[in-house]
Parts: sequence; C-alpha cells; structure tokens
Amino acid sequence: VHNINRIHSFWIQNSSRPSSSIYYIYFYCNTFTFRAAVVKMTIVKRSRKKARGRLRSNMKLVIILPIALVVLMVLCVLTIQQIQVKKSTSTSSKKLPNSLQDAKKKAAMKKTMFEETFGDKSEKKLSQIEQIMHGNVSLINLQGGLKTFSHGNKDKLYSVSATFCNLDWDLHKTDPSSYPMNKDLIAKSKYCEKTKFHMDLFDVVTKLREFDSKNNNNNSNIHTMEPKGFVFHESRCGSTLVANSLAAFEPEKNRVYSESSPPVTAAKFYNQDHEEVSLQILRDTIYVMGRTNDEKEENLFFKVQSIGVKSIHVFRKAFPQTPWIFVYRDPVQVMKSHLTVKGTTMAVCLRYKNRPPKDLVDLVHRIGGADKTADSLNYE
Repeated sequence: VHNINRIHSFWIQNSSRPSSSIYYIYFYCNTFTFRAAVVKMTIVKRSRKKARGRLRSNMKLVIILPIALVVLMVLCVLTIQQIQVKKSTSTSSKKLPNSLQDAKKKAAMKKTMFEETFGDKSEKKLSQIEQIMHGNVSLINLQGGLKTFSHGNKDKLYSVSATFCNLDWDLHKTDPSSYPMNKDLIAKSKYCEKTKFHMDLFDVVTKLREFDSKNNNNNSNIHTMEPKGFVFHESRCGSTLVANSLAAFEPEKNRVYSESSPPVTAAKFYNQDHEEVSLQILRDTIYVMGRTNDEKEENLFFKVQSIGVKSIHVFRKAFPQTPWIFVYRDPVQVMKSHLTVKGTTMAVCLRYKNRPPKDLVDLVHRIGGADKTADSLNYE
C-alpha cells in the first residue's frame, strides 16, 4: 500500500494523459508490492522518455533560434545595403549625367572605330600599314634570328618581324594596378587577338617616316612621342609601384609600357660588329611604340624587365639624352621575395644556377671572384 501511494502521488504529479485513470484503477485493485513496483518502473521510464523528448526539443530551439536570428539580421543588413547602393547610384546618376554619357559615348566610339577600321564589311577598312600609321594598333612583340643583320637584302639594314594588335589603353590609364604589366593589358584588350598581324619592322618604319614627313604640317591627332624616361630595376623591389605612379599621375598625358617585350628584345640584338644597326633597331622600336592618335598624350615611359639591366649601356647609347633610373633593394630581401612567391625551383635567382649566362661568368672572372668561396664573399 505504501508503494502504491507513492506511485499514485508520483503519477498525479507527472502524468497528463487521460489514459492515466486506467493505471489508477489498476493500483487500487492490486495490493501486491511487486505489481506496484512493475507499474512504478513503467511510469518512471515513460516520464524519462518525456523528459528526454522535451530536452531535445528545447535544445533544438536553443540552437535553431540564434541561427535564425543571425540569418534574419544578415538579410536585413544586405537589404539595407542594396537600398543604399540603389539610392547612391540613382543620386550619382542624377548628379553626374555628363560622366555617364561620356562613358557611353566613348564605348560607342570604340565600337564604331573598331568596325570602321577592322570590320570585314566596312568600306573604310584600313590596310595593316594604315592601321599602324593612324595609331590604331600597337607593337607588342619582336622576333629575329641569325639573319637579323645578314639577310641578303642591301636595301634593308636589318630583318626583324614585328607583331601588332589593338590595345585598350583606357584600361591601364583608369586602373594601372589591375593591369600592372603590358602582358596583362594585352590579355584583357578586347580586340587584340582579332586584330593581330605581323610585318617587317624595317619596312614599317620606312613607310611611317614617309607618312610623318608628309603629314607633319597637318592638323592631325596622330603624332609620335619621344621617350621621357626609362625605369630599370633588379626585380621584386617596387618598380611596378614606380610605373603605376607614372601612369596614375597624369593618365591622359602619360603612356607607360610596363615590361613590354619589344624594347628588351631589341636591346638583345645589340652586336658590337653591327653596333650602329643594333642601336637603330632599338630606336625604331621605341619610335613605333611612341605613335598615338590621342592628342592628349604627351609623355612616353618604359619600365624595362629586370634582365634589361644587362642592356642599360645599349639604351644609353641609343638615347643619350633620355633620363633613366635604377630601382634597387637589399639583395637578401629581393632573393627572399623571389623564393616566397615562386618557390625554390622557379625563382629567378635560381633559374640559371646550373647553367649561368656567359656574361655573368665573365663578370665573376673579371672582378676576381672565380677562386673565392661563398663564405669569403660580402656585400662589397
């Protein structure tokens, strides 16, 4: 009876189902302790299952509610930002209608110019040499070989193949850091691949000089810029920042070739046996790259690849009046930067470890370092 009373009180406190009356009657009809104990165990098990179910549901609420609140807050913030962006764009479009109209006009003019100049169905389609004359295409590559000087044609000083295409200089002028190298500008220029062609550099320069001499007095936007400066560097030292600064300082007036391949390729053609012709190749290359049909452009700058340091003397001989700078940094920091960026196998400072260039070997012998060990070397 004592057990039944305990179970009865427990049941009254914990049970909420209508079926509890069945068990209630059962308790009073059976006075055996073991039956009451069995019923007690059943009730306890059921109450524990209920408690566990409630705990699980409560835990789910504890976990799900904060997540839902965070998601709701994020959605609210994004919605507010979108509303603000729409308001700002609408207000900016109201405040600056001229700039938007100018951008649209410029894009339309580029498309029209491309269709008129390069389109297959255009009646005004220009020939390849006319595209170069009018400054619609830029020099992007040079190729020469063993027959650069001994080509067998007495009327030509040299034989070098030149590659041209249409470059979108507005990309570099508006955002130099997004197109830091000339190869980036070539890759992102929309019409470069469609307008690419090859011609002999000497033939191009000959026709260009004739064209310029005839049109020298005409009021034309086509003109040739002289180089205002060369930037040499030892790599990983901040030279790109220098080039981008030149481009961003006066974007409308400045054109900056950042590590474009033609100048350094032309400098590699330098041959003491054909010194004057070698220098003329470099001068002609810069002359062609300085052509523009933008009347606002006045200044021409070149940032030469790090390997171009070996050809500084060639640039100085070809352009003795043009200023130049050399950007350098602590050599240990330069090598560390190379190893960090490209790893120990592709680093520039280790590229020719097993087969160093002949001029480097000659330099080491000339300064008397061939018989020295690494421990005996210093910064001096």
